[in-house]
Amino acid sequence: MSSENKNDMITVKRAAEIAGVSEYTIRRWVRESRLKAEKIKRGFSNRIMISEKDLRTLLDL
Repeated sequence: MSSENKNDMITVKRAAEIAGVSEYTIRRWVRESRLKAEKIKRGFSNRIMISEKDLRTLLDL
């Protein structure tokens, strides 16, 4: 991973829980570049991981 520690990275589902929004909204924020994310290859699929610090900064928490 780039500059973030693996322990600081959270799933889309967890990010949605913290933000009080849907997983769709978190993915939209990523597409709109409002929130940085990294795709982690897991077998045949990818998992989107988000920096909890970046999420909290976006939410001003």
